[in-house]
Amino acid sequence: MKKDSQFTYKGIPLARCGNSIFYGDSSKDRVVRIDVISRKKVKDIEIPDKLEVKLVNTVLASKGNVKSSVKSSEKNSLYSCLDLAFAWLERLA
Repeated sequence: MKKDSQFTYKGIPLARCGNSIFYGDSSKDRVVRIDVISRKKVKDIEIPDKLEVKLVNTVLASKGNVKSSVKSSEKNSLYSCLDLAFAWLERLA
């Protein structure tokens, strides 16, 4: 049996592109985009310390509409972002 190699959080797909993480099913109307705004160095590792979370309308975004963001927030950890993103997507279900 072949295992699925896609990353998920609470059963919802995650995809990374540069400094952005997309959370949600890209075939749906909405996904969450998490952008790293700044990083800090802890020992030898750089970790994000300021992130922006946006609920994005994929239909508007695919048409090049700059106002495709529905909701947004800033957080200090990836876990906080994913937790908020999960709540937003669950409310839409």
